[in-house]
Amino acid sequence: QFDRAQDAGDIPVRDVNGMPARERLYGHWSILFFGFSRCPDVCPTTLSVLNLALAGLVDAPTVVMISVDPGDTPAGLDQYVRGFNPDFVAMTGTPSEIEGLTERWGIAYMDDQQGGIEHSALLVVLDPQNRHLGYLRPPHHPENIREVVVSALLPR
Repeated sequence: QFDRAQDAGDIPVRDVNGMPARERLYGHWSILFFGFSRCPDVCPTTLSVLNLALAGLVDAPTVVMISVDPGDTPAGLDQYVRGFNPDFVAMTGTPSEIEGLTERWGIAYMDDQQGGIEHSALLVVLDPQNRHLGYLRPPHHPENIREVVVSALLPR
C-alpha cells in the first residue's frame, strides 16, 4: 500500500518537552493526526479508533496529534492525548509552522468563525527515517487501521 517513501522535509513542531518532531519520531513508525483539544467529534473519535487499532501491538507506531489551534498549550494538549493512550504524543508549533506543514501535506483545516476549527481526519504515515509514506483516509475503523499497521508497517 505504501510503495514510495518521500522525505517528509522539515517537521517544525515540538513535543511537550520541546523536543523537535524529527528527533522524537526518528526510529519509529509514526501516525500523525492534526486536530485540537477542544474538538467535539473528529479528534476524540479518531484518537479512540487509533487506541483500539493499536492495542496490544508490539512496536506499535507512535501516534502523534499535532494541534492546529493556537490556543492549545503543549501541556494541555499532552494531557488530552494521553487521556486516550499514555503512549500518544502531543506536538505543537507556531501558527506559521502548522500552516506550512499542513499545506505541504494537504491537510485541510479552517476556523469555523464560532470558536471551533473544522479539520480533516486524514492520518499521515511516516517511516522510521521520517519519510512520508502516505495517508490513511477516513472513515477510520480500528480493524482496518490494525490490518494496515500489521501488514505494511510492522517488521515481520
